[in-house]
Amino acid sequence: MVSILIALILYYAWRYSKLTADPDWAMFNLWGFTGARFGEGFFDCKMPGIHLFYLLITKIVGKSVPRVRFMSTVVVSIPGIILYYMTGSFWIGLAFITMINSGWLLSFHGNVGQIPAGLMAISMVSHDPWLSIPLWLGSLFVESKAIVLMIPLFLFNGWYLQLGIAFGIAGLVAILIRLLYPKVWGYLWEANIVIAGRLRQYRINCIKNECVYGDNYMCSGLGHILPWVLIGVANKPDIAYWIPIAMYMALIFFGIAVRPNHFIVLIPWVILAGIPWQIVLALCAADVLSALGYWKHIWIRFYPAIHNMNYEGREIGLYLKDKPGTLWVNSMNTGIYVYAQKKPYNGFCEQVEMNDTVHERRKAWVEKWKENPPDWVVKGVGSGYKFEPRAGYKLVAKDDYGNKIYQKE
Repeated sequence: MVSILIALILYYAWRYSKLTADPDWAMFNLWGFTGARFGEGFFDCKMPGIHLFYLLITKIVGKSVPRVRFMSTVVVSIPGIILYYMTGSFWIGLAFITMINSGWLLSFHGNVGQIPAGLMAISMVSHDPWLSIPLWLGSLFVESKAIVLMIPLFLFNGWYLQLGIAFGIAGLVAILIRLLYPKVWGYLWEANIVIAGRLRQYRINCIKNECVYGDNYMCSGLGHILPWVLIGVANKPDIAYWIPIAMYMALIFFGIAVRPNHFIVLIPWVILAGIPWQIVLALCAADVLSALGYWKHIWIRFYPAIHNMNYEGREIGLYLKDKPGTLWVNSMNTGIYVYAQKKPYNGFCEQVEMNDTVHERRKAWVEKWKENPPDWVVKGVGSGYKFEPRAGYKLVAKDDYGNKIYQKE
């Protein structure tokens, strides 16, 4: 039976290795592909664990989008094999591998849920409070929101001492970072407190202005995860068991971040709810069949809005790869940096939403521009900053999608 699970993992890895880099996935791979360090070379609203994960994979397989996609898919799926051996249940392993790679949860898109989901599931199956400490700390290093899942789980299991030790370790590490590496502490604070808080306000303002926000994200993700959750609740009507999920959902609704890839961390609870194997098989089959077997056109099928942009990013990036000089991409198409293997100019990416919240960085960036403008500028659709190409730049290339490449004269 394990050979079936391995074959399934390799199939997902093969299919996803064909995909181009999207802006979020590219952001997580900036460190590995361009050498830009988290915080210093670019900003993000995530913990650095996801960036270090991809950095390690890049060190192993090289700066290749297909190889990194293949290897990362295999790695995040391996807990399914571990769960199979720990529980003796093929169906738990199958459910994990299917859900962790689900296109309906945008698993192939930039996300931080897959690694924590695997670590959490192993912790929950092990029932070992001491093993759970490093597993959950590892989860928090990748996805800080997992803390609202961790606290009730430890409390309901009676792991009071272990919860205290985990917080003690995390607190000690935080103090040491703040004292010994104040710059790193500043980057962590900026990412998880400053930018995260400003993003919430940004989205509130967006809703107040009656712009459509997240409808397609919310509906497609909920449409996939709700059958699993509702059947799981019906099969295991234990309120305490589901409280962590309720708290997590309340948090992402509060942060106005209800997106398919944010539901990935719920996977351990639904696959361990004892759902009958016939229903697990039916739900897994529904996932694969509704995705047309994950055969071709995956971006168009699950996230058509950025399909063309991802393709453009690859073509533009490869065009610039062997051309010397600094690069700034005046659009959300961060994938251009990855394919060009060039750092973002002075550490500033026009990542959608975030580029409107890092006011201090924008001000410093403008001053640096005045001192020494970048050698290359790519102006794309939805530019994040007003760029005047006539001021010392010449147009050297353009495509049919509205992207223009300028070189400093």
